[in-house]
Amino acid sequence: MFTGIVEEVGIVKEVHRNLHGGILTITAPSVLADSEVGDSIAIDGVCLTMARVECHNFTADISAETLRCTTLESRRPGD
Repeated sequence: MFTGIVEEVGIVKEVHRNLHGGILTITAPSVLADSEVGDSIAIDGVCLTMARVECHNFTADISAETLRCTTLESRRPGD
């Protein structure tokens, strides 16, 4: 359940786009301390599912429609 509480401001590590959408990798060590694959996390107000969690980073798959309709399309490494 999304509580609406900002726990951490993450940093975009990688963005990969493909025909089906994209993959976003974000560095967010504090929030990952108690997170696991399958958890939902809000990024720029968009609820995403953590597809991979490793060390201080998590990765989420993003559909082409989500990229088109949200601010995630403009995210770049370092954001």
